[in-house]
Amino acid sequence: MKNLLLLSYFFPPHGGGGVLRAVETVRLLEPLGWRSTVVAGPESGYWHTDESLLERIPPSAEVLRTGVFNPARIFDAFSRKGREPGKVRSEGAIRRLRKLADWLPVPDVYFGWIKPAVSAARAKVGEVDWIMSTSPPETAHLAAMYLSRRYGKKWAADFRDPWVSGIYRRFPTPVHESFQRKLERAVIRRADLVLASSREAVEDFRGRYPGQPPDKFQFLPNGFDSAEFAALKKDALSAGPLRIIHAGNLTLGRDISALLEALAALKNEKPCGPAPFQLELAGPCDSRLKVQAEKLGLAEEVVFSGYLPRGEILKRLAGSHLALLVESFDPRAALVVPGKLYDYFGAGLPVLALAPEGAVSQVLERTRAGVMLTSPDRALVKETLQKFLGRFRAGKPLLGPPDQAELARYERASLVGRLAELLEERG
Repeated sequence: MKNLLLLSYFFPPHGGGGVLRAVETVRLLEPLGWRSTVVAGPESGYWHTDESLLERIPPSAEVLRTGVFNPARIFDAFSRKGREPGKVRSEGAIRRLRKLADWLPVPDVYFGWIKPAVSAARAKVGEVDWIMSTSPPETAHLAAMYLSRRYGKKWAADFRDPWVSGIYRRFPTPVHESFQRKLERAVIRRADLVLASSREAVEDFRGRYPGQPPDKFQFLPNGFDSAEFAALKKDALSAGPLRIIHAGNLTLGRDISALLEALAALKNEKPCGPAPFQLELAGPCDSRLKVQAEKLGLAEEVVFSGYLPRGEILKRLAGSHLALLVESFDPRAALVVPGKLYDYFGAGLPVLALAPEGAVSQVLERTRAGVMLTSPDRALVKETLQKFLGRFRAGKPLLGPPDQAELARYERASLVGRLAELLEERG
């Protein structure tokens, strides 16, 4: 067996899409001959918990939990007076975290994890063949960089989201921007392998670091495990209203105002009968969305489910007809493919995406698995929904058949197999 040391601050029982990438990497590397030691943050103190994900950690894996300096009390005091009314706690807390991180001379608010992570890893690093770090938070890369240099180990830096090119990164002053760029540059130069979850992010790295070998940067998308979905019962296509689902966060610039307005307009066309649709928002939302839905007369048609454990999310996907993907229309979002898109593929759901032209549109074009709207235009959204409703009422598939060969490229086992090949080729 070969040995991998993975630095992943978020790891089960933490929940969420980023956690899934880490734990599935560990799980699927095991049958390929890799034993993993994971250095992770404390179990408590994260926004979401999903105990069921603990079952996906293979028996051979060792998880080393660490303490961490937690700035939560600082940022709570920092923004208490300016807290906007109507925010759910997770939305407000995330914004305060990011605002604090933007101003401090640190990579992110988890900077206090570097020392505990390095201390925990020291006892194991001598036995490993590769170190791997995954971000966010980018602090993981700084801890891994130190360990790689100190102990002479190969190191792979995995970027689930871009760093300085990322949509959520704000630079209050040129000094702050310069500092973050220096940190990223050090990581890129010293890593032996750099992984990114979209082709566009890979090309962004290659374009900004022309002095680095192009093959240092490799595309490793998030994927899906078809076995997770195989046992789920799929509801009949024309049973009840058209059920639309968004699985994930609707915070930090992901605006569905145009969609809600379009749904309200469709409902008002036949005010006497039941609405022909239901929209479920399964994940944290800005609570002002609920106020907006009620004002538009959609209190019964829009269901706010909040964060759900993964097993329940999969059941909700299986009981839906159309999946919604929403991203900020900030141009930098063009580098990002949300992990939920691959869960939609696994569930066999057609996708309605509201996002800028870029990474998402390229994936949907290759797979033929969805409709892409690159502007939040209410009339266009309404027209698109009308077409879906028309096909739904006629008992027809909402879209033509997707490209199954292209979808198969996103099977998670195949993707982790590619990771194993990269580690072995470059080891």
